[in-house]
Amino acid sequence: MQAAYEKAAETVCWQWGRVDTLACLGSQVVAGTNYAILCKGELTEDPSAERIFVVTIYEDLEGNASITNSCILDLAEFTE
Repeated sequence: MQAAYEKAAETVCWQWGRVDTLACLGSQVVAGTNYAILCKGELTEDPSAERIFVVTIYEDLEGNASITNSCILDLAEFTE
């Protein structure tokens, strides 16, 4: 999971300053592997505020990896 994350992060222009992976939330084997990774990082536009977000990565059978989605996890948005 960490190797796939590092490969995928090299291929995109991040809107995040510093990013730390916290946990692998899950994986799914298809024609390759999808990973959901919980991360903590800073937005480059506001480096004083850390955010928790989920990054989805697809790693193909040849070991190439790309970020397919990322979203900020804002617990204040979750209501019953």
